[in-house]
Amino acid sequence: MSTLELKAEIHKKIDALDNVSELIDLNLSLDWFMQQKLTDEEKTVLERLNQAKKSADGGTGILHADVMKEAKQWLKR
Repeated sequence: MSTLELKAEIHKKIDALDNVSELIDLNLSLDWFMQQKLTDEEKTVLERLNQAKKSADGGTGILHADVMKEAKQWLKR
């Protein structure tokens, strides 16, 4: 079976699901499966991106101008 055929078969099975809780379970299972494929470095980067998004959404992030100002100070040292 080719990759294209296998993807089509999986897609048909997903389309057959109508129960929201089953779709949520499937989505979480796929997320877990994909997470297991990541390297430690990729997991760290994703976690940092998620933390940055939470900070930005919560208004607790650092302004770009402030980051650049501090970076310039470090570069001068």
